[in-house]
Amino acid sequence: MKTQARTLDRKLRCVDNRIRSFDRVIYRVKVAEQLGVESVTRPIRVSSGTQLSRTVDRALAGTFASVPAQRLQQARVQVQTLAHGLGMSR
Repeated sequence: MKTQARTLDRKLRCVDNRIRSFDRVIYRVKVAEQLGVESVTRPIRVSSGTQLSRTVDRALAGTFASVPAQRLQQARVQVQTLAHGLGMSR
């Protein structure tokens, strides 16, 4: 019984981490939209949602590297304000 509980706990932590990862990517996509980015490079074929998430996140990191820090911060504040106004929290 203890091993089943540990297995379930481990699976729940894995799912929780995956959800956090996707939430982070969604947040970054919204920030990119605020910056005026219209598209992001992504692979045509992916083997899993995690692979797609990582690829999009990597592409967004490259985009953010070319944006001035002050403009990036303004976009982040706008996204947080919009999310807060909708009753969503990050």
